[in-house]
Amino acid sequence: MDTIQGINGELRPGDWVIATPPNPHGYLVGQITKISPLGTTEHGVGSLDAAAHVDFTAFDYPSWRHTEIADHFNEAFRYEVDLQFHELPLNDVIMAPGDLIRVTEFGIDEIRRLIESHDGAKSFCGCFISPLKGNLKFDELTERVTKNLSDYHNDLEGFEKWALIDMAEKIFSMSEAHYYMTGCHNFSDAELDFYLQFQNPLEVVADAWQERNENVLDEMGFAMDQISERKESFLKKYPLTSDIRVVAADKFAEGRKTSELPEQAATQKPSLASKLQAAGKKVEAQEARSDKTTLKNGKKGKDQWQK
Repeated sequence: MDTIQGINGELRPGDWVIATPPNPHGYLVGQITKISPLGTTEHGVGSLDAAAHVDFTAFDYPSWRHTEIADHFNEAFRYEVDLQFHELPLNDVIMAPGDLIRVTEFGIDEIRRLIESHDGAKSFCGCFISPLKGNLKFDELTERVTKNLSDYHNDLEGFEKWALIDMAEKIFSMSEAHYYMTGCHNFSDAELDFYLQFQNPLEVVADAWQERNENVLDEMGFAMDQISERKESFLKKYPLTSDIRVVAADKFAEGRKTSELPEQAATQKPSLASKLQAAGKKVEAQEARSDKTTLKNGKKGKDQWQK
């Protein structure tokens, strides 16, 4: 057997996985070394499921996580002598596939974040397992934050478009908080009691999340470093100011409003309307001159003008 079905897809030897609770290895990240087929002695004769052999020491944990993991296992398994991290039997753990989430496609950086933070790993796992189904307090909180989001969306209907653009970050944080609170986070009973004290627990979480993520200078800096390293490809990919054609500039000039400075208007070519106006004045002047000539020269001058 080459593959088995995990929580979010097929698992193969070489895949990176994270274990979920209530398994004692919950929130640990490891690599599958081999798949154990049904009925093998190492997994237990007569087992209904295949299993994965996982090496939870394949990725280096930081020192502060060593202490947390060692304390957890010493308490969970009640070892006669407290073991240090490097002494724990974590290099070949037989795991049921239903306790494993495949994280191979998330990349090394994301896997490193899961390894470095127990809370981060807990939040990540929460997105793949159903939180607190059937818990009355959780159902009440879900109903409340859903109403909070609905009320917020209704309030947005009174804002102009320009104001909604300014509020984009808050709108995003409210939606993200609702998704996380109703589908990801595994609330403790104490947490449920705490958040149920608020009329709008959704806004409490959304504002805290937005404030924590307010400074994005580091992330933006990484993006700009990448641009600096690949200048030529970006220059070829995106329109440049030097690509602007004269035609576009002429169209812009034609579309300008007439409220220009006097010296600018003076330098412009006369429009068709101004030419017609000038021609009309010229005709009027000619007619005026002809009238004067007729009065002075009498009927003879008038006949000559008509000819």
